[in-house]
Amino acid sequence: MRSAIKNYLRADGAAAGVMAHGALLLRLNGMLAQALPSVLQGAVRVANIKSGKVILMAENGSVAVKLRQMATRLQTAFRAAGVECNGVDVKVQPSEILSESMSSSTKPLSATSCQHLQTLSDSLPEGSDLRGALEKLLSRVARE
Repeated sequence: MRSAIKNYLRADGAAAGVMAHGALLLRLNGMLAQALPSVLQGAVRVANIKSGKVILMAENGSVAVKLRQMATRLQTAFRAAGVECNGVDVKVQPSEILSESMSSSTKPLSATSCQHLQTLSDSLPEGSDLRGALEKLLSRVARE
């Protein structure tokens, strides 16, 4: 079934270009994996190639900085493999892991911090917005 779909997409004029571009991106990802140190391989992927410029997506800023430093080396590796590459563009796109981004930990305030905040709150005029916010914070905060 899978090969029948591939054959159909290759036969269609419009889809053939998309299939060829997809195959090129897969090939570039393989070349990228060979050109990168093992610690960076899982944090980078080839997003696209436009007008000879390879666009890479990094998971975070530090990986992006390292890739920018390696841009000439990567460009040379792509050219050596027969890909027309006249530049490497690096963008940051963090992977979406909902469990990591949604979780938060409660960080309790020390007794000294709570005491200082209470003193500050008591020194503010009755009914002020800041005093109300501090009192709300002190009622909700976890204490050590």
